[in-house]
Amino acid sequence: MAITLRGTKGSALTHPELDTNFTTLVSNDYSTYTTLTSLINTVQGNLIANTASINANTYNTYITVEANTYNTYVTVEANTYNTYTVLTGLIDTVQDNVTASLSPVLSLNRFNYIANANQTVFNGPDIDNQTMFFNANTTQVYMNGFLLRSSNDYVLTANSNTVTLQLGAIANSELTITSLSIS
Repeated sequence: MAITLRGTKGSALTHPELDTNFTTLVSNDYSTYTTLTSLINTVQGNLIANTASINANTYNTYITVEANTYNTYVTVEANTYNTYTVLTGLIDTVQDNVTASLSPVLSLNRFNYIANANQTVFNGPDIDNQTMFFNANTTQVYMNGFLLRSSNDYVLTANSNTVTLQLGAIANSELTITSLSIS
């Protein structure tokens, strides 16, 4: 039923018209309430479904992220271990090569002679039967433990590996010649 309206101001509605108007209002309110309740239930159902979907997606995303994180960690750890192993192998190889190429690096050659009276020239085999050889730049000559000065006390002749004293030695003096060599 429709609500009765009066077109003229001040004219009163009859009791049956008023009852009809109130019945229509209550009916319309109940219908609106039912429609709103139905809409609220639908929205609430959609929200619950969406929440469940969001929760499922969040859970699946979490599992995927956790799996990817674990796989990334395992891959990084494996790559780090492999890199460490390769580097350790390279370092060991380099150390072995360096050790092999540097060993022995420097040698000290020592030759001992016992002088005859007034002897000035020393060369050839020493008292230990080692044949003297030297590098003139690294050679030092000692007489009875005292270091002699090059040019003042002796002269070296490298091509014949000969030491020549400026003054003749006293008999039984010990002459020691040291020289460094790189091998």
